Amino acid sequence: MRFLCLFIILQSPIILIGQRLYLSGNLSAYSYKYNYEGEYPFARTTYTDYSLSTNSQLGIGYSFNEQHFVEFGVSKIGLRYPSIGPQQIITVPSGCICIAGQAFDMVRDDYKSVTNFNFSYKYGVFMQRHYNQQRSFQLFGLLGVSIQNFPPRADVLFQPLEPPKAGEAHYTHDRTDQTKVVARLGIEFEKRLINNFYFWGGFTQYIGFSPQMTTYINYEEKNGVVHEGLRYTNGSGRNISVGLRYYVPLKKVLSKGLDSTSVKKGYLYAGFDFGRFHNKQTNHSDNIFTYPDNVPQKFQKEDRRFRGALLGYRRNKNFYEFGFYVMPDNIGYTFEERYFSTINYTSMSYLYVPLRYKYSVVSVNSSRQTFELIPSIALSTSYYLPYTVRSDVIRSGINPPTETFTHNSFLIGTEVGAELAWNIGRVTIAGYGRYLFAFRQSRQVDFETVINNQQISGYITSKSSGSWNGISVRYLFK
Repeated sequence: MRFLCLFIILQSPIILIGQRLYLSGNLSAYSYKYNYEGEYPFARTTYTDYSLSTNSQLGIGYSFNEQHFVEFGVSKIGLRYPSIGPQQIITVPSGCICIAGQAFDMVRDDYKSVTNFNFSYKYGVFMQRHYNQQRSFQLFGLLGVSIQNFPPRADVLFQPLEPPKAGEAHYTHDRTDQTKVVARLGIEFEKRLINNFYFWGGFTQYIGFSPQMTTYINYEEKNGVVHEGLRYTNGSGRNISVGLRYYVPLKKVLSKGLDSTSVKKGYLYAGFDFGRFHNKQTNHSDNIFTYPDNVPQKFQKEDRRFRGALLGYRRNKNFYEFGFYVMPDNIGYTFEERYFSTINYTSMSYLYVPLRYKYSVVSVNSSRQTFELIPSIALSTSYYLPYTVRSDVIRSGINPPTETFTHNSFLIGTEVGAELAWNIGRVTIAGYGRYLFAFRQSRQVDFETVINNQQISGYITSKSSGSWNGISVRYLFK
């Protein structure tokens, strides 16, 4: 099995009373192996994914006495669907039946990655004698499990096999849309470079227990002999990483923080938001979609990431905050074609500008660190960006629909939400959930197409209404 990876990783543990609470980030490559059954004619054994957008991880961990570590992380793995080049069966003089022009192309439309929730226990082989003494080298053994959450399948990619014709090959791709559990084993090391900076590397072996991604094939020789086979992955794979690690003493962080006196006097803060937004869409056409009305559907790329910046002022328990975000407006719908369903999707982006009022349920105390529960309300305005800015359109099927787009440039809305904030000196890390509501329609897509010799037309509207959640990182100014 071939594996390869070379990415830089930054981790920032925080020392806390003899233990270490640490945050981690990770970029790596992932290599997975194929298994074969039946008469599958394409024998490539592995594929390694190098995508920066999928092979990433964020995590948080806690160490006990510098030897025992527990860690939780959220990571991505990009699984690809191997296809075969020109679908023509040939027979070489040796009698081998194979596919002409073998290739390793990817099915491009189903590119969503698998989300892993990783639980790990790490054991430090070498320990420092005192917590305030910097060690020069540490070796870890790792044991853990990953709960893999597969996204909904794009049905257009997983159509049933047609009866084979002489000299031709027919294949299809399939993958699970269930939650799977995968075991993990690994090793890590770190070597001190200077001060609190360390060089580190790691290797992890994933062990799967059931098929996750499958390519089926059937083909018929010219003499009428039919062959069938499949190739599949079961969640097993490898990755190897190198990077940098930086340890930050909590005592030094808190010594520069804000106490209750500073909070009473008031202070400014600024930061960034990262998260996902799921907007609402409404079908205004009857009896044209594959699935029954009032059934929630998940469309490709329906949930989309966003980011934003914010500036605020706090005094006592009261916050006054101004935000600036680029938010997505997504519309998706599905038609029933002859053999499969076709997914159509369109997205635009708009500037979302809220003015928030927030109130802290828990007061900041003199220890200069605390958890706070902070509900919020807001009045917002939205302005649509040009189609050339972060827009996307997917049309599929034999007769892709003709679409016409209209939108309201300026919108007014409201927002309610709450966040759980952790104040560490001047830095605040908060996780939040919010709901947006717009008072009128935001965007409309009119479409028409021909399905099974029938003319079909209709329209779908969307609002800047929907749920969103994410993480906020803020810096407090005295």
